Amino acid sequence: MTEEADLASHALDLTQYHARYRVGDVTVFLTWFGKQSRPAMVLTPTMKLGDARMVPCVVPLTSIWAWDERTGDGAHCARTSKQFAALLGLSPSVQSIVKVTSIIRDFIGDLIRMPPKPAEKIVVADAFVTNRNTGKTTEREIVANAAS
Repeated sequence: MTEEADLASHALDLTQYHARYRVGDVTVFLTWFGKQSRPAMVLTPTMKLGDARMVPCVVPLTSIWAWDERTGDGAHCARTSKQFAALLGLSPSVQSIVKVTSIIRDFIGDLIRMPPKPAEKIVVADAFVTNRNTGKTTEREIVANAAS
């Protein structure tokens, strides 16, 4: 499955994220997407968070190289930033396009350093340990990683 098909076929769960930042009227999520739970940066309009009609702007880790100021693809950044600005409800101005590009570039390092998605844990048992000398009982949950 291509990365584009993976993006299109799997909704993002913005309730699970590594980090979240508010940059004025734009909220940046560092989260995971797709069956492989790959890191991605997601930009959303802050005021529309939770709106089902909101279209998130996704920059996968595998594409972040294009946003690098020195070695990236400036034409790609300009085109994509213009599209993102429209989706974020920003004015169709050069300043808005530069703002989107700057936001993405500001969080490149954070995205690159993002850890793998933590495995979901489920409780599979309760354990009780009793100290025979004191009679004190301690309870602990036994957890396992949920199957993907």
